[in-house]
Amino acid sequence: MSDVSVREAGDTEGSLKPLDDLHVYSDGRVFAVHPGTLYSSCRLQLQHFPFDTQTCTLIFGPWNHDETELVLVNQSATLVVPTHYTESVEWALIDNSIRPQLTYHTYNPHGYSTLECTITIKRMFDHYLFVMFLPCALLMTIVLSGYLLPPSAPVRLQMSITILLALVVLQLAIINSLPVTGDLTLITRYYVVVIVVTSLSVINAGILTHISTRRKPMGPWVETVILVYLAKIMFEEENRTEPACDNGNAPKQPNGEQDHNIDLETLATETPTTGEPHQQATVPKDVRDLLQNISTDIHLLSEDKRNSCRSKETARKQARAVRVLNKLSFVVLGTISVAFTVNFLLWPYHSGHIRAEDH
Repeated sequence: MSDVSVREAGDTEGSLKPLDDLHVYSDGRVFAVHPGTLYSSCRLQLQHFPFDTQTCTLIFGPWNHDETELVLVNQSATLVVPTHYTESVEWALIDNSIRPQLTYHTYNPHGYSTLECTITIKRMFDHYLFVMFLPCALLMTIVLSGYLLPPSAPVRLQMSITILLALVVLQLAIINSLPVTGDLTLITRYYVVVIVVTSLSVINAGILTHISTRRKPMGPWVETVILVYLAKIMFEEENRTEPACDNGNAPKQPNGEQDHNIDLETLATETPTTGEPHQQATVPKDVRDLLQNISTDIHLLSEDKRNSCRSKETARKQARAVRVLNKLSFVVLGTISVAFTVNFLLWPYHSGHIRAEDH
């Protein structure tokens, strides 16, 4: 090895001073050291935030000297010097390598010697799990636990609306912790799912409250879809404790008793049971009026019983429809919530963010 001395630029006296940052070896290798600071930027890929891994590749090489004139050789296998590296509380360095390679261009048959420097870092996501994910998951669990309450309970609708407002406040509180990007991040997608599930829970609570307080019977096709097909899918069996109404009439008596109607014409022309000759009987006006009043009262009581039976039947069907829809909503929203939550928690494993040597 020999030191090369050159004349400094602007030296009018011709004095020679050695240049300490340039060394020439007998085999033709040249080692040049030019201290300085290099600034570069790499685009962040934030689709998987907070489980993102960022890779930045820097390529160093000449543009006017091919491999026949200049060959770059790396002095070490790593780019980052451990003694000069400062640990980060947010990022972990998992790869920093230097690989020599040749780059070819169409205008020159010879390749250009370059050094490809790769730096790979991954985000430490524990902080984001406790600050962003855990509160959101707990609020969604409370929403699903609301389905254990009676479907027609007013407190259920109030609880769903309160949780929806809490999610909005939580998002406003942590909005500054989210990275500004044009991509839809993983944690943002999870927040959207939670807000949608909560909103659907509010809508479902309103629909069930409307059905349970509705006085009119359901339409035939709605009753068939809910009480026949959906009830079978949800394994909702009908528990009838009262006798069914017969075509909208009063329920049949269990002891075989039937309603008896008074026929005034029959009473007016009834023949005595004795052996006397048949004679036309005349019913007094006051007795006839009394019998007419009794017949009217019996008719009103019978009609009231039929109306009461129809009202009870309508209320029973509506209560069963509410139970079926409540169970269906719980199964659908619960499946969506569990699927997205498990996918979010397992993302670092199936995406390679957590490797086996990290455990």
